[in-house]
Amino acid sequence: MGYVLSKYRFELTNLMNMKKFLLIMAMVVGIATASARDKYSHDINTLPTAAQTTLKNNFKASVSHIKIDKELGRVSEYDVVLTDGSEISFDRNGTGRM
Repeated sequence: MGYVLSKYRFELTNLMNMKKFLLIMAMVVGIATASARDKYSHDINTLPTAAQTTLKNNFKASVSHIKIDKELGRVSEYDVVLTDGSEISFDRNGTGRM
């Protein structure tokens, strides 16, 4: 009888540990998904300084909107759309990708 109870207790403990593990994994995935969302801005000051300088020196149109692409919570690219319809991409350092 004691063997059966200890075996049952062992299985119950493993089941609870598995539930905790799955809950933690679900939380990690949720946080990673939430932080990986792209963001949008209308403010040129959200761009790196090099990108701001390029836009001011080479384009007459103002910024319509900026899409900030993120990968793993870190900015990977800026996609800028100007009021004249021009589209310019910059990497996280402000180097243009035309």
